[in-house]
Amino acid sequence: MVMKVAIIDPGGFTMPYDHHLCTSLSNQGIDTTFLTIRQSRIYWHNKKYNRIDHFYRLSSRLFTKSLKIQMCLKGIEHFGDMARLLKHLRQCKPDIIHFQWLCLAMIDVFFLKRMQQIAALVLTVHDSQPYQGSPSSIFQLLSYRKAIETFRQLIVHTDYSKNKLIDETGVRPDKVTVIPFGSIKYQRPKENLTLSDLDIRRPKQILFFGFIKSYKGLDILIEAFSMLPKDVLETACLQIKGYPKMSVKPLVNLVTKLNLAAKVKWDLRFISEEEVFKAFQEADIVVLPYTRIDQSAVLMTAWGFNKPVIATRIGGFREIIKDRINGLLVEPGNRENLRDALHEMISNPELITNIREEIRSQQKQSLSWHGIAIKTINLYNRIAKEELKS
Repeated sequence: MVMKVAIIDPGGFTMPYDHHLCTSLSNQGIDTTFLTIRQSRIYWHNKKYNRIDHFYRLSSRLFTKSLKIQMCLKGIEHFGDMARLLKHLRQCKPDIIHFQWLCLAMIDVFFLKRMQQIAALVLTVHDSQPYQGSPSSIFQLLSYRKAIETFRQLIVHTDYSKNKLIDETGVRPDKVTVIPFGSIKYQRPKENLTLSDLDIRRPKQILFFGFIKSYKGLDILIEAFSMLPKDVLETACLQIKGYPKMSVKPLVNLVTKLNLAAKVKWDLRFISEEEVFKAFQEADIVVLPYTRIDQSAVLMTAWGFNKPVIATRIGGFREIIKDRINGLLVEPGNRENLRDALHEMISNPELITNIREEIRSQQKQSLSWHGIAIKTINLYNRIAKEELKS
């Protein structure tokens, strides 16, 4: 009998991960349905699994510059969407209901308790700090722990996340399973890219990618970049691509103060899925100077492109990045340490070659979505057996 699984990401917060997981589960014979937010353009999907644009079908069509109005509209719509989801699940009767995120726990917990009567609930906790430590509203945090308690199993991506989740929520260790985050592969666009990594005259492209938030240490990166020897600095360019979730005026002023205007390129907007391929294809080095992290989709995207990464020795990074083997690790907040890592990465092509070879090897082993699917299915089967016994 084919196992039926419903994968649910109401806000579409981790679309690349969701897509790779759904595809890999389907490749293993799981009847997979993905329920997520309505999108005007669908990038992540294929015919191997069923996708339903279930959430926020009204508010996603409305354009407003006010984030508060947008959140209010989504909050109102969320209750109705969860009610329709409950009805849908009762009709299709999946064996496992697997959430990726909880958008509004105070509403979700009401429906989750009823979904428990349909099938076992699983939640992937992508970040041990709810909503990455910066919820859109305090209402998102209400009843979060009560909602967590409704799940039979919680999935995290690193031992660091497991230990932190246990410490902060008091959840039993046997209720938390570690399953890695695989490397993210973007589709090559139809137009031919003429970018060439072999063009030695092109400045080395150092990429900072993703939402700009205070904990991501962009100010530290800018200062470390400015400290490079003049001859090295002349051969490099810092690309900052991402949507600001904070004021970037101090960062822009810092670039001006350090006389880096010609060496730092800003692209402060939401980078569409179609543009991600080019952003990473162009990059020579990806830098993640974060001050806290569980796991990072940016890291997994960089590795999906075989790009060497410099990251801070914190959280999940220090668990999966082996210094000088599949990346470089630096101490958080240490500008000199980061400067030295940038200098070495820019000036040592042999190091980059070795790191890329190791990343390729990892993609066939620890970062393989085939292996991740097998581990996930094994967890589903264990839960299903427990359900039968109870």
